[in-house]
Amino acid sequence: MNRRKSPATAALVLLLPLLALLAACDTGEPTSAPGVDTAREAPLRSDNDAYTQYFVRQAIEMYESDGLDSTIEYYNTLESVDGQWYMFIYGDDMMLAHAANPALVGRPASEAVGPNGYPAGDAIAAVADEAGSWFTYTFLNPQTGAPEMKRSWAVRHDELLFGSGWYEPATPKSDPAAYTQSFVRRAIALYDAVGQEGTAAYYNTPESVDGQWYTFIFNRDDTMLAHAANPDLVGRPVSAAVGPNGYPAGDAIAAAADDDGEWFTYSFLNPQTGAPETKHSWAV
Repeated sequence: MNRRKSPATAALVLLLPLLALLAACDTGEPTSAPGVDTAREAPLRSDNDAYTQYFVRQAIEMYESDGLDSTIEYYNTLESVDGQWYMFIYGDDMMLAHAANPALVGRPASEAVGPNGYPAGDAIAAVADEAGSWFTYTFLNPQTGAPEMKRSWAVRHDELLFGSGWYEPATPKSDPAAYTQSFVRRAIALYDAVGQEGTAAYYNTPESVDGQWYTFIFNRDDTMLAHAANPDLVGRPVSAAVGPNGYPAGDAIAAAADDDGEWFTYSFLNPQTGAPETKHSWAV
């Protein structure tokens, strides 16, 4: 059956030919935006957070000195890419500049998504303020062509959003326990950014399922808010989440979970195989 590519898939396809070009832009020297005072010494690249903030500050200074049009023009060029650092700039919730993925320019922030459709763009737009905010998520690294953890610094300035970030290897699925914990952390980060409604909406989509990993969310009233692997459980009490022979898995997890997170092992239906299997859940 032929399937139409989603906008996110199309964007990734268009991004791939840029990988070699972006890698070639890594000269090892800090990039200075045109018109920005270069007398101030740049932080060391090894201090990823400080260098990211410096990189974003340069873009804001260029905007202040040269105006929006010149800034957008420059930050849509490969010349503006500094190794793993590139600017993304939003205005009126639309992408104005993104040299690493030009297919996103002119499109809403909601289309800047990570693996499994994770709504990174919406989350960054939600957390950014005038003082600047960090947000950590999984995104495609244009230098490697692989999904990696990205830590972005985003600043609101004159109703615009200026952001950039740095990458590090993501937790591999070959370490299922660590990957499970990172999967849950991404859900909590999204909740902290966009709130309960937006988080539940994403984790009720089939796209949010990552192989055997899916996120289930229930509230203080023990009502299931999200469960993409079994939508029939949404809106029902956690007591309805039972394993073979009516084992009260949902109630047991609700009782065991705390703020620091707890592991719980039980038998449950594997949606990939359709058979009851031992399941290890991390609940926070």
